[in-house]
Amino acid sequence: KDREVVNLPRLGDQRTPLMSAAWVSAPAVAKLLEWGADPNLVEEGGYLAIDAAILGGNQAVFDLLLPLTDPSLPSENRSNPLSAAAFRNRRGMMEQLEMRGFRHDSPSKLGSTPLMGAAFGNSAQMFQYCLSRGDPLIRDANGFNVFDYVAARGHLEFQQILIEHPKGLEALLPNPNDGCTALMLACQHQMYKSAAFLLRAGIDPNA
Repeated sequence: KDREVVNLPRLGDQRTPLMSAAWVSAPAVAKLLEWGADPNLVEEGGYLAIDAAILGGNQAVFDLLLPLTDPSLPSENRSNPLSAAAFRNRRGMMEQLEMRGFRHDSPSKLGSTPLMGAAFGNSAQMFQYCLSRGDPLIRDANGFNVFDYVAARGHLEFQQILIEHPKGLEALLPNPNDGCTALMLACQHQMYKSAAFLLRAGIDPNA
């Protein structure tokens, strides 16, 4: 029950016992917290224990961890839990995270945003919700913005939502680092309907 032992990370991915338990067992999480497990530790990928509860859809574990997960800690090396909620379309959990103080514009590991998380999900409603609270022009550590991701995934509905946004056309400008465009990514991933959509939207194929 020593606190250091309870928080001892696994070799390789640095995942703690609490992070593993958060996927499946509220009683195990409660016991680990009682023994001194720290819910604000980060594993190698930047995820917190609460991310596991969100991704696994475990509301009981989420409710245990939320009051103990600090939104004010430095966030550059950890994921924003709002991204996991966006990806899994957990609207209720997202609203609870927002009430706790987690913000859509907070820095996160590799520059990912909740809007990007929603881009990898399948809910247009969640995507619109995150777009209303996020900036589609933000680029992550790979230099991609959210339009790049939805084009590469071939998600036409999300592309339509973005093109109607006031910053939608600006989000189609080439990556300032390497000149890559959403059209190039769509073609690279063989998403030809996405490419056709982008051409109709006016993107320059010669850019």
